[in-house]
Formats: sequence, structure tokens, C-alpha cells
Amino acid sequence: MSINRILSSSILSLAAAASMLGLSACTSHDHADPKVAELKVKNLTQPQPYIYASGQPTQEQLKELADSGVKHVVNLRPASETDWNEEEHVRSLGMSYLSIPVSGAAGLTKENAKRLDGAISAIGKDPAIIHCSSGNRVGGLIAIREATIKGKTKDEAIAEGKRWGLTRMAPAVKAKLTEMGY
Repeated sequence: MSINRILSSSILSLAAAASMLGLSACTSHDHADPKVAELKVKNLTQPQPYIYASGQPTQEQLKELADSGVKHVVNLRPASETDWNEEEHVRSLGMSYLSIPVSGAAGLTKENAKRLDGAISAIGKDPAIIHCSSGNRVGGLIAIREATIKGKTKDEAIAEGKRWGLTRMAPAVKAKLTEMGY
């Protein structure tokens, strides 16, 4: 089975699970817990009311995120970057898990941006965290999403990416957007 089918299936599974559990814009959990900011997750930001972006949370921080009401984890790191099974750990805590492996700037593609956009749509107003190692790839992929899917200018897309954690990859993201015709 191709990675595209696996990821598409994962997004559909996430959407179906959210639907079955009644996890839509009208849930009783449609707010972020202010305690999340106190967890000291690496480079934690809250670019949307229900979504956090960050670097890699520790296993203990993932437990604390679950205890604080976070329902979904979207991991942009390839499995080869960690020495523990994050998916297994996240699911054991009762949260859903989606992997969109982004290997550096080369992984900042329109295809991956579509996957992330689908995940964000499926998550709705449930509290979620999207992470990579430092938050930089999260912001980079958001910038690609903003330009290629949301129709933002390159400068607007980069600015939004920075709100989500884009830092040192900004020049590479700008170059990639230029290469893509934005």
C-alpha cells in the first residue's frame, strides 16, 4: 500500500473517529486548557484557539497534554528521528495519532500540506497538538499550506508559518514557494 493511501486512510479514519465520537465544532471540549502553556513543551505556540504547535513533547508531556484535554497528536517527524514508539504511547493515552513524515525542507510539499490541511479540518475544534522536533517544520508546512491551498501571497504565507513556529527554515520555504510559482 502506498504512503499516500496510508496517510489518506489515516486522515479519513481521523475524520470518521471524530464524527463517531461527536467531536465536531459543537463538542463540550471545544476550548484549550490554559494549563497546557505551563507544560513547558519545547517552542509551544497556540496559533489557533484549539491547536498547539511545538517541538517534540516528551512522553510525560504527552500524558500531561492528554490530561489537559488534548485529543489529537499530529507528528511531522519521520519515525527514524525518535527512539520510542510515539504512536503507541499517544494511543495508550486515549488520543488519536497521525503521522505526516516531513524530512527537512524536502518534505515541505504541497502533498504534505494537503494532508495537514485535511487533518486540521478533521480535528475541528478539538484540542490538538501538531509537532516536529523544534516546531520549524510545522511552521514551514503551514506556510506551504497557506500559499498552495489557502491562496495567500508568499509573504502572507511566511508570516503565518512564523506564527506556527517557522524560524531558520524560512529562506528554504521562501525558495520552495518561489519554485512552486508563488
